[in-house]
Amino acid sequence: RENKMNKGDRSDPQLMMLDELAEELQVLHSSCLLEHYPHWKMDLIEAEDVYIQSPKALSLCVSRLRVKKLERTQKQARVQELAQELYATGVTAIPPQIWNEDSGSVDPDEEERILRRLG
Repeated sequence: RENKMNKGDRSDPQLMMLDELAEELQVLHSSCLLEHYPHWKMDLIEAEDVYIQSPKALSLCVSRLRVKKLERTQKQARVQELAQELYATGVTAIPPQIWNEDSGSVDPDEEERILRRLG
């Protein structure tokens, strides 16, 4: 794998996926949209090392990079979406007693309860 890569052969689908991500990150960087992620180039180099050492782990590594490229508000929105999916499918329950904090007699709406529960 390393020899092929060093010779410029990046025809492997996993490497092509990594190259697409690298291009996407470069575009974001050029547009000044990666200020929150200054080490993206080092992470891409690490991902290439993962490809060489343990190709099966590359998809997990790429997933991690895709999360790291998101801005904080985008990450929060994604966590909220996942929390609502978990709640809707019954994977997690929201016990009523947890919401008896100093909020007075007003019950928080469902979205607020989910966010409080999952942080």
